[in-house]
Order: sequence, then C-alpha cells, then structure tokens
Amino acid sequence: MKIFLVKVVFFASASLFLILTIGIAASKIVASQAIFAARSETKYVIFGHSHPEVAFNDAYISNFQNFSKSSEPYMYILPKVKNLIHQNPNIEVVFIEFTNDQIMEGWDRRIGSSRLMNEWMPLYGAFLEASDLFFLFRGNPIGLVEALTISFRIQFKKMWSRKYPAENIGGYFNLERDNTDSLLQSLTESGHDEIESGDERLSEYHIQCLKRIAAFCRNSRKKVFLVRSPQHPSWIRRKNESLFQQVRKETFRDLDFLDFNDFPISNSEFGDLRHLNHRGAYKFSVWFNQLLEDGLLDRGNKSDYIEKKIREMDSTLSSN
Repeated sequence: MKIFLVKVVFFASASLFLILTIGIAASKIVASQAIFAARSETKYVIFGHSHPEVAFNDAYISNFQNFSKSSEPYMYILPKVKNLIHQNPNIEVVFIEFTNDQIMEGWDRRIGSSRLMNEWMPLYGAFLEASDLFFLFRGNPIGLVEALTISFRIQFKKMWSRKYPAENIGGYFNLERDNTDSLLQSLTESGHDEIESGDERLSEYHIQCLKRIAAFCRNSRKKVFLVRSPQHPSWIRRKNESLFQQVRKETFRDLDFLDFNDFPISNSEFGDLRHLNHRGAYKFSVWFNQLLEDGLLDRGNKSDYIEKKIREMDSTLSSN
C-alpha cells in the first residue's frame, strides 16, 4: 500500500510538473507574439480602474486613447503599459489614475482573490513576473493554480489558432446611469455615509506596482503623470484625503499629479458617487482636451494652472 501511495504521489507530481512546464512554455510563446495595438495617431494614453474608464471620453480628446478597465489592479496594468509602449513608439505621454481608493489595503486582498485571478490571469498571466506570482501564491495558492489552469488553456487556444491580438485591454465606457440623487437621498434618510469598508491600512503591494509602472515609463523615456478623475464630494473614500496626500507626497513626490477631483460636475452628470456618466464625461473630456491644447503638460506650475481653470469653470457655471 505504501509503495502504491508513493507511486501515486510521484505520478501526480510529475504530471503537475509537466503541465506547468508546457503551460509556461505556451505562455512565453504567446507573450512574445501578443499584439497590443494603439491607434497610429495616439500620443496620450491613460490607464486605471473604473474612474478614468468612464471619465475620459477619447472621442473628444485629440491624439488620446483610454485603456482603463473597471477593477483593474496596477499589477495587471503594468504588463499592458509595457507592451503598448514597446509596440507603439508613437505613444509619448502616459497618464495613470491615482485616487483615494487605490491606496487602501483592500486592493491587496482583491488582487489575490480567486475571482479577480480567474478574470485577469488569462489576459495578463503570461506577462507576470516571478515576484507577482509569488505574491499571489502566498495569499491564495489554490486560487492561483486554478487561475493558471484557465490561463494555460487559453494560451494553448491562441497558439493553435495563431491569433495573438490582446483582447479586453480597456477603453472608454459610456456610462448611462444617473443614480446620484437617489443615492444621496438614501444616505440622508439613513443618516449614514455610503457603505464602504473603513479599513485605513495601506495596500502596500498595490502601491509598489504603481511605482514599477512609473519607473518603467521613465526608463522608456515617456512622460508619466498621475491623475485623479472627478469624484462626488459625498463619496466616503474622499475622507481619507490626508492619508492619500501623505502617500502621494512621500512615495510619488517626483511625479506630477494632475488633480481633477474638484472639477465642477452636477449630480445629473455623475452616474453615482464615484463615476461620471456620459454627460459628465463629455463635459470633462472637452475641458481636459482644451487644457492639453493650451500646453498644460509643458507648464511648470501644472497644479496651480489646473486649480485656476477649475475656478474659472466653476465661476462660469455659477453665473449661468
């Protein structure tokens, strides 16, 4: 019986090693052939989660392309940035969303969740570094094996079909909803803030991944800026502003921060307390495009200039 168990364990281990070896080989082939295409006229690109995904309508911003995607962590943004820059030399400027919720510890847990790994690993698993895989394994080894199995199966399909365009790598999302007034009414009636985790611990690994993105862009001689999309004043995550600013100044003090948090948006132009809807996105994108055309990125006092333009916009809207 003991000999039989040893043989079973040996066979299972050998099979697992073989599958991993073949899967890793397939992933490397797909990674070397993957096509990450940007439009030929694109000079500016933005990456991030759902906030910039619904805020920057690239139809109204010249030479600009939105590659943001809802819930996307910096770990998976990194390979997307690397491949787009390598394969599209026309890209000159990289904007990366950096906002209040992205510093919180919950992101580290989300990165290691089985749901997110199953969603993102098939897209970017072939490009992850060993340190990323170790982080995932340490937090959720069973979930990582499951996600890798899904990823390997998809890589084999790509090899078989010889079709390597990267899929689902983001883009502007036209958010139609207008729930802000009803959300505010509910909060008023309940007497509580929007329900959200009160955890104030930092998401250390998530922040480190953002540092790696910025370093890669600089090493690739691309201009890189952190941006913050407009958020409703009543969103509870804005309450961690002092901590957010502390992280920004201590960790990213060498990066320009383009802060549009207080851009004047009415309730009807928000989809909810976090996201602009299509009306807000149009208004903000046209204004942002004008900033770029007016030479925002070449100014030495970018923050002061943005604040001045926001005050002018606010004053114009108040007088109408």
